Order: sequence, then structure tokens, then C-alpha cells
Amino acid sequence: MDYLKQTLAISKEIGNRLGVANSLNNLGLAYRNLGDYKKAIDYHQQSLKIDKEIGNRLGVANSLGNLGNTYHSLGDYKKPLIT
Repeated sequence: MDYLKQTLAISKEIGNRLGVANSLNNLGLAYRNLGDYKKAIDYHQQSLKIDKEIGNRLGVANSLGNLGNTYHSLGDYKKPLIT
């Protein structure tokens, strides 16, 4: 987890918004794997917001997919679509 947080900090420091979004998404994946779904959802939502702002459609798709997988892990199969 420390490496992911370091990557996030560096991306923020140098103003690399794509790197920030990717780091947030990776942190979300890590927390999902640890079973901390609340943190995972928070990181994926932050990533999704930045990806939308910078026009990174692939990142938007990845964030949405990761959010869907996290909600699935929670057994929440009817989570409404985030727009």
C-alpha cells in the first residue's frame, strides 16, 4: 500500500492528473482485495471524477468497471448507474 500512496503523492506533486487518477484507481483495487469496500469505492469514485474532468474515457471505463466489481463484492447488484 505504501508504494501506491507514494505514487499518488508524486503524481499530485508534479501535477500529473492522469497519474493521480490511475493511482486512485489502483488504491481502490488494493482496498477491494483487502475487503475494505468502503475505501475502495471512495478511491474509485475519486478516480472516476478526475478521469471525467480530463476526458480520459478509458479511465472512466476502468473506474466504472472497478466500481461495479466492488459493489458486486458487496452483493449490491442493483447499484444505480453513476452519471
